[in-house]
Amino acid sequence: MKIVISGPQFEDVDYEEIINFIKKFKFDAQKEEDFLLKFPEKIDFLAKEMAKIRVLNPDKNELNENPFEIEIEYEKENLKRKIRKKGIIYSGNHFLKIVKNLVKDRLNLNKEWIIYFSDQILATFEGRWHIRVIIFGIPVIISIPGIVYGPAREREYYLSKEMGIPLKIDYIKEIDERKTDILKGYILQIIYFYKSIFEGKEFKFCKNENCSIYNSHWQREVLNAQLKQNLCEKHLRKFFE
Repeated sequence: MKIVISGPQFEDVDYEEIINFIKKFKFDAQKEEDFLLKFPEKIDFLAKEMAKIRVLNPDKNELNENPFEIEIEYEKENLKRKIRKKGIIYSGNHFLKIVKNLVKDRLNLNKEWIIYFSDQILATFEGRWHIRVIIFGIPVIISIPGIVYGPAREREYYLSKEMGIPLKIDYIKEIDERKTDILKGYILQIIYFYKSIFEGKEFKFCKNENCSIYNSHWQREVLNAQLKQNLCEKHLRKFFE
């Protein structure tokens, strides 16, 4: 089985190291050109679609269905950037559909499993918009800034910030040399998701907070489960079945 990773360039993500990590689990793996730049004839369409899936209100399930030309132009210029601007929140499920449309002729799980690394903040709506690290689907989307802004920091962090009292609390930063290793842990989760779907089984997160298949909601959990790239006995066995 081949795992294909696509995405833009990041200052703190080493694609080659991630590809080599995947190969340790007996998968073929390769990095491909950013899908969003692979079809230059579609850039106007993609820019408009990106503008349309902006989240307008954190508490309402509303998107920017009728974008202004200036918003579309911003998206077009941003798509062309080597390192893209961030800050706008987009609907993760709608972004997945955009990427899926670009690779619709390649969605054969018998041949390859596709993972797209996004440089934008993606969210899903459950009563309000929640920033996500992973948007599960085919293909799977992983938001790199989502690693920073999705999992919550310790409550003490917010209290110290509010009160102006400096505390040494470890958290994932916008530029963080640990991000490649954290991504390896999330890659294990994504491989297990694909393996479950491929075998016709239901994907379930692990309840063991020391396993990379654990669904981390706090940054301290990410810095344990995903950063350390551990698999519990059950999931280690399933990886090599």
